[in-house]
Amino acid sequence: MNMISQTAFVRAVGIDTISTITDSQAIALQKVGISFVVRYVESLTSNEIISILSAGLALMPVAYSKAGGWMPSATIGTQDGNNMVSDLKKLNIPKGVTTWCDLEGMGGTAADTIAYAEAWGACVEAAGYIPGVYVGAGITIDSAQLYALNNIHAYWHSCSTVPDVESCGYMMIQLNPPDQEICGVEVDFNVIQKDHNGRYPIWAILAKP
Repeated sequence: MNMISQTAFVRAVGIDTISTITDSQAIALQKVGISFVVRYVESLTSNEIISILSAGLALMPVAYSKAGGWMPSATIGTQDGNNMVSDLKKLNIPKGVTTWCDLEGMGGTAADTIAYAEAWGACVEAAGYIPGVYVGAGITIDSAQLYALNNIHAYWHSCSTVPDVESCGYMMIQLNPPDQEICGVEVDFNVIQKDHNGRYPIWAILAKP
């Protein structure tokens, strides 16, 4: 299957889910107005990508969150970033796609979180993808520190109460309440918007023959 990267569009409604999307579910999701799916690369397969994209849906990858209280560091950020890149390449995700790091529930200090995110982003960016962060509950960095992250170029607002991102804001918003069901899939809903710097996420779609 040939994929290409494409800029997302404002007000596009999508889902993120830990569930595997089947052929019939992907078709049903597209029919009810869903435009994109965010899936976890650790459990994503090539067959599922075919199901999603063949139904006319777009795709963005994210990495699983860690257990509450996890301790971020630059070393772990590099390990996780390299693992993400390896998964993306195995799945043939095209370069240029926005790739999300789940930042939530960590222990340690703000400096630890910054070191982790910047190391993760450096690996992902060097491989040709656009590194972004999901800003989740319990994040240890503030609005200015989020904006100042090196190697991070996209921000996704979780459904939790989290800081704004100074100067640029968010380009994807996760809606409340979480854990809803649609077309037989437990999901969180998300909406695309332009951030204050005029940027949108980049997703993968099926290349036309």
